[in-house]
Amino acid sequence: MTAEIWRRLTAIDGMTARQLAEATGLPVRDVRAELNRLQKQHKVARWEAPVGKSDLWWRWEQRPISDHTIMLALALALDGGKPERVLRNIMLLGAKRGWTPGLRFHMARWAKHKSLHPIAADLINFYRAANNLPAPGEPKTPETIQDESR
Repeated sequence: MTAEIWRRLTAIDGMTARQLAEATGLPVRDVRAELNRLQKQHKVARWEAPVGKSDLWWRWEQRPISDHTIMLALALALDGGKPERVLRNIMLLGAKRGWTPGLRFHMARWAKHKSLHPIAADLINFYRAANNLPAPGEPKTPETIQDESR
């Protein structure tokens, strides 16, 4: 039973227990029990959906990474003066495991460029402006202080 579930648990956007049950032909109750067992072994990751929606499941090594985490890794690599290959690897990771489809799409496109340092710098500046974050060394404004208190 585990092998059947494991073989089908490959969707990048996650799968519900019902989708896995339909794909494997097993009862939903058995699939949920097996997923919970695999979760305790840290082999699968679960996103607990709000009431009325189905939880999503991924293989542990394929679980999505938040957009903030990807951007932080990119900013740290850029600030640390890391080589192009490190920036490219972070962008490819974002292209494969980013939380939002838009970020995955753009990271895949940007990773193909030859000169990634200027692209990464522009990307970080855009991300700061879009999320109302101050630039390094910039004093905090009343708007950013209010955003932090939320």
